[in-house]
Amino acid sequence: MTSAIINDGSVWCPFCEIPIQLLKIPTAARLVAVSRQSIYRYIEAGDIYAIKVAGHAYRVCGHCLIKQPGNKDFLNQHKKCLKM
Repeated sequence: MTSAIINDGSVWCPFCEIPIQLLKIPTAARLVAVSRQSIYRYIEAGDIYAIKVAGHAYRVCGHCLIKQPGNKDFLNQHKKCLKM
């Protein structure tokens, strides 16, 4: 399934199979305390769901992002907030 906008403005993530809000690259990088280049590497490797918008800008799935192996500390600290 390609991205589909849901009534509340969220987008369907085919990797996580849930509706998600997309994040800008700088926001995503700050969220998990990695560099923006790391986010681009995740995109290039196909590890996180990303949509290209406005030419060469990306939006990424934050849920995919926190599931990355290097981000387990973040996930453990914020489980209650993320309702996972």
